[in-house]
Amino acid sequence: MRISSWWNGWLFAVLAVAIAFPLLPLPRLVLLANSFGDLYLPLKILLLAATAFAAAVAGYLFVYGDHLSAVPVPRRPPQTPDALTIGWAPHGGWIRLTDRALRHHVLLLGSSGSGKTQLLLSLLAQQIQRGGGCLMIDAKVDSEALGSIIRLCRAADCLEDLRILWPPNPKVSHTWNPLMRGKLQEVLTRVMALWGTSTRGEADFWRGQANTALHAVLGAMRKISDLVTFTDLYIALNSSDALLWLERTVPQDSEEHSALLAFLANYRNQRGQLDIERMKRMVGGLPSYLSAYAWGELGTIMNCVEPSLDLYKALQNNHIVYVALPILAETQSAIALARMLISDLKQAVGSLLQCPERLRVPYLVLMDEASSYMNIEGIEQLFEQSRSAGVALVAAAQVASGFAAGNDAQQDSIFGNTATKIIMKLGDFASAELMAKTIGQELALFASKSTANTKGRSAAWVSPLPDRANRGQSESHGQQERYDYVIRPEKFMHQRTGEAVVYVQDPKYGATLHQEARLVYLELPKAPADPLPEIPRSNVPGLNLLKVLPKGAVLPPQEASARNGSTRKNRPRRRGDTGTPPGIQRHETKEFSVAGPERSRAGEETAEPESEA
Repeated sequence: MRISSWWNGWLFAVLAVAIAFPLLPLPRLVLLANSFGDLYLPLKILLLAATAFAAAVAGYLFVYGDHLSAVPVPRRPPQTPDALTIGWAPHGGWIRLTDRALRHHVLLLGSSGSGKTQLLLSLLAQQIQRGGGCLMIDAKVDSEALGSIIRLCRAADCLEDLRILWPPNPKVSHTWNPLMRGKLQEVLTRVMALWGTSTRGEADFWRGQANTALHAVLGAMRKISDLVTFTDLYIALNSSDALLWLERTVPQDSEEHSALLAFLANYRNQRGQLDIERMKRMVGGLPSYLSAYAWGELGTIMNCVEPSLDLYKALQNNHIVYVALPILAETQSAIALARMLISDLKQAVGSLLQCPERLRVPYLVLMDEASSYMNIEGIEQLFEQSRSAGVALVAAAQVASGFAAGNDAQQDSIFGNTATKIIMKLGDFASAELMAKTIGQELALFASKSTANTKGRSAAWVSPLPDRANRGQSESHGQQERYDYVIRPEKFMHQRTGEAVVYVQDPKYGATLHQEARLVYLELPKAPADPLPEIPRSNVPGLNLLKVLPKGAVLPPQEASARNGSTRKNRPRRRGDTGTPPGIQRHETKEFSVAGPERSRAGEETAEPESEA
């Protein structure tokens, strides 16, 4: 830590005594020698040694004083049942966030490599050790972090409360279905979160078209059965046979039947047939948005009618939920998945507010790279009302401008409702200046100094005397008192890894600013070497629209034609081709047929294109 002014005062006092000692008058020196007798010489030698030592220490501090700030702090903070430790201040000791401060939320900013994820994992570990619930959205797919969390839960005897969403390996992941819980409007809000928010009028138009289609189709499906999956929704929006089956099956005297009829009437031709291709063009690319969650790895996780993860139950029972987002591999689908998750959390918090009982320990929500998926409707209400439900939010991001992706009012609401600010090393000046404004300003005294030099020479034709030169110099000093940032923006950009400026607003103790904080990372246990256990799946079929498709029906996935680079117009058709999209081969079963990747056959030749009739 840096040397305090108290130590500096003692060093300067010793140096002053050593310098003043030889300057004493000779009679005084004789008087001192007579007073101390034989002790005078040893005292003189001791004083000279102390002077040399003080000079050496002062020189060392002058040269290496900045490096002493990196002296390691205590590694393991003491456990406290009602607070989480985030760092160490040289002049304040441990920096802790009490449960009251946590309920007023935390904003964490830091560039890549500054240590944000390690701090989030440290908070998660402390929350597990004190018996609280937690939801962590991790922007990295880190198997080592997952293994450490499993060992922490095993050590805390809460492994049965752990829920994992792990897209890279669906076999070890729990299941989650956002189409199950809640009313129809709540489910529509979660699905519409796939689009986020936009200020462009054209985007709002397509969002409205998609919302109308979802309201009619999903409402009819849930009227028949509550056990709906994304696969059912994808099939219904791609197959006219499935839509006609819904029209026949939904109760005819219900509002859902009337809404479905009104929607389908817009896409019937003069002969009364349903134009499914026109409908897919007019719903704003809705089937393509849903395809990532109907098939593949995400589809395996999200297409279950008995999901093992329910965020409302997780909040009630203090479950530990860890969600890994494969942002690098599947950027768009991963961010959209996080939007649906936050929308589901918002509705779960709303349901928790209606319960009379409150959580003993605040439920901690850690959101890494939060600015990427905060652009959803009603995110401001989540930060405003979750405090009453006992839910603490920690939003972490690299830059501050990401929170204003939807609109500036959304950023102002998030910043205004996060009482604690943790600012690590920032990479852009705009974020640094914004955080300097957020922390505030104070009166400061600014000194000014100006010096002016003048020089002149008289010409010979002006005066008969020889040339004469004159010079002048003037100097002025001034002081001005005006407001300036408490912390300059440059400080945020010049911090080292592990350093942070922490601004805590505790409802009980008031506001505290730590300008030289060192973050403390709790050491996590190493990941186990054995593989993760597989999570069992339920075999309840649910609505299962695959069974209602007639034999020979084809599901057209978008990926196949994109890989082959061909279209239906110019693709040569084979003998017996019934309109299957390019690259797709039907797999017939006893009840229905589905589409899959086409298998190449040796020696098979492509026929010439058929002539039009």
